[in-house]
Amino acid sequence: MDLFKSLLGFDDWTGKPHKFCSMHTVVVLGGLFVLVLAEVTERFTFKLMLDRMESYRYFLMQMSTFLYIPPMFCIVGYKATQSDFIDEEVTEFPKSKFFVMGMLDLAQSMLLFLPGGKTPATLTVIFLQASVPATMLFAQILLKDEYSKFHVLGGSIMMAGILVGLLPVFSMVLSDVYEEQEMAWNSLCYLLAAIPGALSVLYKEKALATQPMDVYYLNAWVAVYQFIGGLLVAPLAFDIPALHLDQRISGLECLVNGVSEIRTDKCHLGLGLLLLFLVCKVVAFFGVGFVLQHTSVSVLYSGYTAALPMAFVLLEWYQQDQDGPLSSVWSDAFSCAVVLLGLVLYRLNPEPGMEATTMSAAEKEAQSLLLDDASDFGLRYT
Repeated sequence: MDLFKSLLGFDDWTGKPHKFCSMHTVVVLGGLFVLVLAEVTERFTFKLMLDRMESYRYFLMQMSTFLYIPPMFCIVGYKATQSDFIDEEVTEFPKSKFFVMGMLDLAQSMLLFLPGGKTPATLTVIFLQASVPATMLFAQILLKDEYSKFHVLGGSIMMAGILVGLLPVFSMVLSDVYEEQEMAWNSLCYLLAAIPGALSVLYKEKALATQPMDVYYLNAWVAVYQFIGGLLVAPLAFDIPALHLDQRISGLECLVNGVSEIRTDKCHLGLGLLLLFLVCKVVAFFGVGFVLQHTSVSVLYSGYTAALPMAFVLLEWYQQDQDGPLSSVWSDAFSCAVVLLGLVLYRLNPEPGMEATTMSAAEKEAQSLLLDDASDFGLRYT
């Protein structure tokens, strides 16, 4: 019932929930639908893009980061002209901390993009959920956060579901077929992306605990350092044959002219796929802010939870049309169901300090002034 009331929203004058058929509710439901659609489409275009342009996965990673920077700085520039922009305290935030955030996000992106082309489509969605229990585990160890029994139970069930999805992968590691071995090792590397992803979330929590921060300013600078870091470590992808990444540098020719150095790559419509992927990321980013502004964190997480089975079904349909070794359909479906159950249980209670994700920089600054004895780790802003 509380979730339903949060979805309806509350009238500013009466304090009562809006009626289900009110314009406010229709707009909120529409925004939530767009957010879920953007999340599902982003997962599908991610896998489709990597499969079609396998030799340009590193280039696609860098290009998606580079194209994400201009819209963020455009928004920052616009907000800088408005009176509600947080000024000196935000802009004087040490850039070295942005650099660390960018490097952690870069490590996560590399472990998603490079192995993502060889990872079974359905597992790309299932393994992505590993960041939830990983974040909980590292938060307990590093930040001494306390989680409820529902968090621990839900996270444990999620890990059990992920292990079910790993069973076919473990069997392929010992296979005599090279393609199956390659798929298995890439799937394991893809799963490891949860580690830098979780550390990135926790580092931001630590660095921004009592620091007012504008989310657009944060994302813009983190993306800048992530792109620069990607340029510095590019030789790992292009110049070390022992890694067997087989990446090419002629990505622009692939995207613009549709010409590839490798015959198996399908570069036509590549630019359209990349732009659609980025549009979905931006729409999802704004959708999160819209849903939080009009409803609550619980409604937002309900949308994310609903997107998981929808993305799984879509990618399962896509996977059946692909050539090459496939992971077990039934084990993947069971794995997704178990992970979904764990995710639902995990979201029954808010995470420690998660109320800060709904705060603007101004609200966060006000709370830090009011709560003199606030914990250094009590405010999570990601």
